[in-house]
Formats: sequence, C-alpha cells, structure tokens
Amino acid sequence: MRAGFCCVFILICGSVLGQTVSPPAAVSPASSPADNAVPTFHATSRLVLVDVVVTGKHAEFVRGLKPGDFTLLENGKPQRISAFNAHAASDAAQRPAPQIPLPPHQYTNFSAPSPDHPITIVLMDMLDMEFSDGTYARQQMLKFLSALPAG
Repeated sequence: MRAGFCCVFILICGSVLGQTVSPPAAVSPASSPADNAVPTFHATSRLVLVDVVVTGKHAEFVRGLKPGDFTLLENGKPQRISAFNAHAASDAAQRPAPQIPLPPHQYTNFSAPSPDHPITIVLMDMLDMEFSDGTYARQQMLKFLSALPAG
C-alpha cells in the first residue's frame, strides 16, 4: 500500500511540476476593447442642397421665383437660404442637338447637351436593398424619367 501511495504522489507531483506557469498575457494596445467597438463615422454638413420644382394648378412651371418666396424648415425651425439658383429650360434645350458625323451605316443615340444646360445624374444605391425592391425602384425611376418634359 505504501508503494501505491508513493506512485500516486509521484504522479501528482510530476504533473504539477510538468506544468509551466506562464505570466498573464499583457493586453496589447491593438486588442483594446475600444478597438473592438463598432466603427463610428462622424460628419458635418455646412450646405444642404434642396431641389424644388414649382408648378401651378394646370401643371405649368412657375418661373421668376426668388429666395424670399420660399420658407425652409428643419425640425420646425426656419433655416436661412444661403444660395439660390433657378434652372430653366433654354431655347437651346428645345432644339435637337446637332448630328454627329458618322461613316455610312453607323448610328448612335448619343446627343451632347448645350453647355448652358444643367446635367442631372441619378444614382440609385441598391447595395442593401432586396432584389424585388430594387426592381420596383428601377421601374418607378424609369416611369418618372419618361414622364419628364423636354428640357
């Protein structure tokens, strides 16, 4: 019995001595809790662009408006209009663009707008959108663009 007790004692001591105790791992600055937080984007806007199309009772465009004709509110508080530009279709916009000279049997649908004509770019961010919602949004955008008057 004494021999069995000694064997158990040696096994326990050997296993305890065989384990190496490492010092606690130092927290590196790269793995601090602040770095594991959700990234935050901070932005400040000094100018907000608000496009307005003003039409009368019979869907005709109202021209000759000035900044004083508008009241701009944000959260119920009046905001100062710091810039105002009226865009109106010019006579050049009503005329067709000059034809681009092409070799025989070549065609294009490209037309260059006149330099004084404003250009509108439509960007649809469909990255986080369901496929069916994107299809519906595209159909509605095409419907809107096809209904726009010339110029």
